[in-house]
Amino acid sequence: MVVFSITITFLVSCQAKKESTEEKPKTETQKTQTIQPQKQGNIEVSDAEITKFIATANKLRASQDKMRTKLMNMIKESDLGMQKYQAIAQSKRKPNDTTQAQNFTKKELQDFDNLSKEISMMQQKNAEKIVSQEGLTFERYKAISSAARQDSTLQGRLRKEAMKQRPPKKPKTIPNQ
Repeated sequence: MVVFSITITFLVSCQAKKESTEEKPKTETQKTQTIQPQKQGNIEVSDAEITKFIATANKLRASQDKMRTKLMNMIKESDLGMQKYQAIAQSKRKPNDTTQAQNFTKKELQDFDNLSKEISMMQQKNAEKIVSQEGLTFERYKAISSAARQDSTLQGRLRKEAMKQRPPKKPKTIPNQ
């Protein structure tokens, strides 16, 4: 089954746009770190941005189930249906295998492409909405993600913040016997 999800990997797999870096006044309490992500130059990531980034990532993960259900319903209700959509998707993943591709009409392939574009746009809009609600731009979120893949210090800062934002585990209760 084709699984639709919005993952951080998906969000950052797109080439991050170059953004202009504005000089921000620094305070003694605002810790920043200069990092050098590939093809982007130096960016600074403040503690406040780290906090927003992790909160955003958590909300994106939480929205996955709702989005997946919505997208699956869209596919089921389309002219293609779930089985045909999955078959076409599988054939597209194996472009050298032409045996399966011959089983689809031009209309089905066009319907698949249109539906896939619509799904992609919905995922993008949902992600952009969540990111902006947390006080980041989508471009900044992608830039931090991209930088984190290459900077172990930034990865550590993100991990530390993720641990802080993790909800406390509920103690296990032992049922009375």
